[in-house]
This record gives sequence, C-alpha cells and structure tokens, in this order.
Amino acid sequence: DIDDVGATVANAIRRTIMSEMSIVGLYVDGDTKINDEFIGDVEDLTRSRVLMVPCQQDTPLDAVYVVDVTNDGDTPRNITFGELKQVAGRKAPPPVEPHVCMCVLAPHKKLRCTIKVDSRYGDIRGNGARQVACHVTSTARGFDPWQQYDKTGTSVSVSDIRNWTIDFDTNGTASPLDIVRAACVNIIERLRALRHTAPDTIRAVGDEWHLGIDGTYTISMMLEQQIVAAQSGVTACVARVDARNRESVLRLKTTADPVETVLGAL
Repeated sequence: DIDDVGATVANAIRRTIMSEMSIVGLYVDGDTKINDEFIGDVEDLTRSRVLMVPCQQDTPLDAVYVVDVTNDGDTPRNITFGELKQVAGRKAPPPVEPHVCMCVLAPHKKLRCTIKVDSRYGDIRGNGARQVACHVTSTARGFDPWQQYDKTGTSVSVSDIRNWTIDFDTNGTASPLDIVRAACVNIIERLRALRHTAPDTIRAVGDEWHLGIDGTYTISMMLEQQIVAAQSGVTACVARVDARNRESVLRLKTTADPVETVLGAL
C-alpha cells in the first residue's frame, strides 16, 4: 500500500516495476563448446535458455561461472544450473535454482561454456526475460470506478485519490519490498539525471519548447503533471512517446523561462 501520492506517482512505480528497471541476469560469454558437429543448435538453445532463466537479483555482477560436463551414459542427460561452478568474483549463493534444466546433452558428449552476469532492461529486444514481476497493477484504494460522486454530490475523479495499492506477481528472485524499493530508487535517479541534462537538451521548435527524454514515458508523464500543477505562465504542456525510438518528448509552451520551468518542476 502507498499513501499520500497521486495517480502519476502510483503509475510511475507500476510502469517501472513492470519494464523500466535494469534486471540482473546471466548470459553465455564466448563460444559454447560441444563435441558434436551435428548439434550446433544446442549452442543457440543454451544461450537463449541462459538468457531467459530468472536470476537471483543479489548475484554479484563480477561473478563468473563455468559449466564443464560430460555425459558418459547411453541416454540423454539433463544438464542443470546446479552444475555451475563459480570460478571468479565475489562468492555468492547459486544464481538459479539448482534443479532448473539448462539443456539436454546427448550420450557420450561434452559441454563447456562460461556464464557471466550483467544488468539489462527487459523491454529491449534480445535481452531475454529480464523481469522480476508481472501482472503489475496500481489500484485506487477505497474508491471504485462507479463511485463518481461523494456524499455531497461533488464529482470525484481518480486524480483526487491519494491512497493506492500496487499488486504484482514475482518470480521469486527478489522480495516484493526490494522490488518496490528498487523501483522508487530508479525513478529518483532518473529524475536527478534529467535535472542535470535538461538545461542542455531543451530546444526551441517554433513557438514551443521540446525536451527529449530517452527510453521512458514514465518520467516525461511525471514531469508533465508537475509542470501543469505547480508552474505559472504555462499555457500548454504535453508528453508524447515514440516507442520505436524509445524516446519521449515533452512539449511546452510558456511565457516564463523554459529551463527554469522544467527545473522548478523537477
């Protein structure tokens, strides 16, 4: 439960948890060595599998693991993440549940590969399943959509709501509290970064001022709402997103200094 915040902040936390955090995960570094020229697909499948398996979020980024196994039997063998051996970096618990299957190795075959750790955004193609939560919703607490009027007959809108419940399912790689905390820290860091870059990136386009914000609609939406609510001299302010180029643009018309308007809202 989150209290004393508006819809913009609640939705910012929801969006950040859903797809705008950099998530720790595994990847195969270098070549995957398998002593069978006819099963090259196993290399690609193993690389994809490693990317897609959820990793414990407290896994050190400098950790390096090696898988070096041989199937001496006469039947296919499941190779699990329990066979990872850490060879470098700060010691830590296993990054993946040991019983999870990495690949199936044919009889009398060998597999060797090096697996490393990095942090990537899950909504960028090719990064695998970089998410720690799904089914993320932000719901106004104590307010149903059909309750459009209070007891005095005054219209009530969602923008008046100050109490929210954030619901989500996790994959077990981080606690719910750590996920929400990480989302809030992420939002604060992005706002701080924008405060440093905005004076140099805001530009005049006709009678408007445009501020480009890389990678997210969340921050531009928060900024739009804050400018509209708190700044005088503003005649128009709207955020637009270009999902293809992962950029949002804040369009502003104001009689005041545009840089001071943006910085004041931040």
